[in-house]
Amino acid sequence: MFRFVVEEIPESGFEFTRTLDAAWARPYCGAQFVAGDDGVSMHLKLSRAGNTVAVQGRLTGALTFTCSRCAEQAPFALDYAFTHLFLEEESNRSKVPKDVPDPEELDVTVFGGGEIDLEPLVGEELALALPIIPRCSETCRGLCQRCGRNLNEGPCACPPDEEDPRWAALRRVKLEGGHDAGPEEKDV
Repeated sequence: MFRFVVEEIPESGFEFTRTLDAAWARPYCGAQFVAGDDGVSMHLKLSRAGNTVAVQGRLTGALTFTCSRCAEQAPFALDYAFTHLFLEEESNRSKVPKDVPDPEELDVTVFGGGEIDLEPLVGEELALALPIIPRCSETCRGLCQRCGRNLNEGPCACPPDEEDPRWAALRRVKLEGGHDAGPEEKDV
């Protein structure tokens, strides 16, 4: 889908924008994220120095996800920039397009055959742009472990957690420095 013959890329570079539909994005988004009807917008700038190609990209779009704590749907505004370097098998990093910032810090793909395929790169960058454990908010309280109620909507009717009797002896332990282990501290 995004294959380019390296010799056909002008040394001055070129830019293009495409919309990646939701079906294309789905395998890269994982189970929790869904791209909206408008898909994901991709803007790429390719520049070349010899057989070395620099790709500067930005992915934007409106996605939704399922919160990892409360299982509710929430919006996610995707806005992610990346830069990647494609080196031909015999190339070295000394010949890099001038408009590439700090080439030593870039991710690099070695290619052969005179063509580069950007589809795996764009898919990987999309996956990297999404949080591993997304939450609807930093203060999300999640679900009650007993009844499953969304605790963001208020407390549930479940009784407070009972102390496991196997841990009760730890309440009686006296720590050094005069700190007690709890309100029911007793000498042992």
